[in-house]
Amino acid sequence: MDMGTAMEVRTTILEKMYNNKIIWFQNNKCLLVYLKKLLIMLLFFVSAIVVNAQKISGFIFKPDVYIGANMGLNTFLGEGCSTYSKIQSSGFIGRATIGYNLTPVIGVRGFMGYASHNWPDSRFRSSDGSLRSVSFDAQMLTVDLTVNLSNWLSYYNRNRTFDFSVFAGTGITHRDKASFSSDLFSSIGRGGLQGDFHLSSFIDLNLIAETNFTGDNYNNFKPGFLPFDVYTAFTVGLSYHFRSVR
Repeated sequence: MDMGTAMEVRTTILEKMYNNKIIWFQNNKCLLVYLKKLLIMLLFFVSAIVVNAQKISGFIFKPDVYIGANMGLNTFLGEGCSTYSKIQSSGFIGRATIGYNLTPVIGVRGFMGYASHNWPDSRFRSSDGSLRSVSFDAQMLTVDLTVNLSNWLSYYNRNRTFDFSVFAGTGITHRDKASFSSDLFSSIGRGGLQGDFHLSSFIDLNLIAETNFTGDNYNNFKPGFLPFDVYTAFTVGLSYHFRSVR
């Protein structure tokens, strides 16, 4: 191979790499927008913690168990959300939870729940140009590690009316067969933000925003440019803590 041919090959490879990056950003535009919104929410909640900080606490922490339930909307982004639709990509999600706060900052919890997913399949278009909507259900079992940033930054205080936490976890999900050739078991990686309004000494109102990563064949489609599928969820719920009166 002479020098000129080598340069042409190198130029072709660089052009393909550049085009692949452009395609990736185009296919993942709404995912990047979502992550940007998530970062803005994180900064907002952290600033709220700072404003509401109370550095002196006379409370003694005791580990406690809590149970709860939450429900809301999930948005299936699939293959980088190139076919994202506010209506066609939205579905229901509902879960029951049990958790244990080991320290004022660190806790663990388990979720058991159900999700109905909807996805505009980019492989099938009708005569009017619209995408065919594919629906499938799934059940999941996950475990999270929670970090209470309010208690971390401002000390433990049971008179505080609002706590902000972050979490990360893993688990397993079972996708029903639906209109596909078979059902599927897949692992899950997840993370998100949670705000808790303390309605009483025992009851919290929970607001949760999260992102879940599943296997690439979760929606029975593997295009190749992403090794996973993604769905986000925004839920509202209540939790009851088994602890002594304030």
